[in-house]
Amino acid sequence: MAEPAVENLVQQTLAGDRQACLDLVGRYGRGLVLVCMALTGPAEPGSVARQAWKQTLSRFDHRRRRRSFGSRLVEVASGLCRIKQAAKGPATAANGGPDGSGMPSDVAEGLYAMSEEPRLCAMLYYLDRQDAGRVAEMLDLPVPEVYDHLREALRYLEDPQSAEGPPGPCHRMQDRMIDRMLGILGQIESQAVRHHIEGCERCRRFHEGLGRWQERLAAAATQIDPVLQTQCAQLVEETRAMPVNHRAMQRRDGWPTWAWPAVAGVALVLIGLIGLGGWAAWRSRETPSGPGSSMAQDPAGSTGQPTGTGGVSDPTPPGDVAGSTAAPRIPRARPAGRDEEVATGDTVSPADALFAVGDAAGLIRLLDAEQEDTRVAAAHYLAEIGDRDALEPLLRAMATWTGESAENPYVAALKAILARIAVAQSPAGQAEDAQAGDAARGEDSRAGSETGTDQEMEGDVTEQDVEMDETIRVSQDPNDPTGFHVEVVDPNDPAGDPNEIEGAEDGSDGQAYVPDGDF
Repeated sequence: MAEPAVENLVQQTLAGDRQACLDLVGRYGRGLVLVCMALTGPAEPGSVARQAWKQTLSRFDHRRRRRSFGSRLVEVASGLCRIKQAAKGPATAANGGPDGSGMPSDVAEGLYAMSEEPRLCAMLYYLDRQDAGRVAEMLDLPVPEVYDHLREALRYLEDPQSAEGPPGPCHRMQDRMIDRMLGILGQIESQAVRHHIEGCERCRRFHEGLGRWQERLAAAATQIDPVLQTQCAQLVEETRAMPVNHRAMQRRDGWPTWAWPAVAGVALVLIGLIGLGGWAAWRSRETPSGPGSSMAQDPAGSTGQPTGTGGVSDPTPPGDVAGSTAAPRIPRARPAGRDEEVATGDTVSPADALFAVGDAAGLIRLLDAEQEDTRVAAAHYLAEIGDRDALEPLLRAMATWTGESAENPYVAALKAILARIAVAQSPAGQAEDAQAGDAARGEDSRAGSETGTDQEMEGDVTEQDVEMDETIRVSQDPNDPTGFHVEVVDPNDPAGDPNEIEGAEDGSDGQAYVPDGDF
């Protein structure tokens, strides 16, 4: 089932659609109960599963997270299970009280004696009868890694000593036996495995033991099925009793309904400010005419050059402090027609409204909007604001651009923010030079002339790395289509090895979600 279909199921479920709820529980409910059982023990996983289910539904927001619904369920369930397990140690077959799951004791002891990842994969694969692709979706793992964990789990069940010790002489052949049981071994290799088993007594015993464990796991899946059915029925009933979550019901490509009153208010304020600005601009055209006036107004915008009357305009903007290292404001390249729309007050887009009130966080969220023009407008406004928090979202948005690489608006916004940061981090003398250079480049930037090459950026960016909070590093790379190279550096890694995040699809940090409040 594709991710958009899952989003629709969640929205319909929150609206009270019983069939959508049944479909959603049928797809993810059994796996969620088994995940909680794997992490807490088989005693009472139902309460943890239901809490994880409701919290994931209530927090479902496709515009902020790009992970699948199943992996988000596991993320929330893992946080809840770890809170519960903190008081009683690692999960075992009996540490949660009487076992009411119906799982055979030998299967439970074998599963809970192994490490967590193989246990999760084995329980979802065998006890819920999911294929490797579904297990990978739930646990947010690559499919080959799922098969690696399944091999480890089956080897541990049959021979714990060989699983924990160094590889034996037939270790590779035994892995092929497991692959043959999983159905991922080719016909020619399967024949080679059969020939080897006929001539190797140790591998024959290993193969027979694997067969017995396959039968035990199949029997355990049948015995545990009533518990899963009961828990899933409770998920359905408690989901139907949940209040409708209007925020999760918002359309993917729509503007939040709760924001329209705020946008209307901002529009009125914006129109008033535009009118006030026009009146101020009209007043500013009146030049002093008295005998005490010795300076003429510089129509070029205070460039520090001599004027026609022999005076020199002040190059320092009003309210600025001489020698300050603050980065200048980067002129933005607005989409065609946007200035006219705002000036007339006919249309105020979400990006215009958020920029008017300085809401950088809201503009960052608009980078995940469905409409391309909304995302581009948000990128231009973020370039003018220069918020560091926009760097990683802009990096992710770069991969969504389908036009010419030289016209990528997210690259232009990213470089504009980096230029501001470079100026702010440079010494005072370099900052003054950068401010003068920025004024000379103002017209090119307003015309949207950035092409993504290093020659159009500040010298600090092209000649040295720029580090922001020790997590993002940007350096020159003439071989890269964007003209620069972006890396993420883990501040906790003593080696400082960078990890590329170009084209990253997932903003997740990989950590288990821990909910607010007491469990």
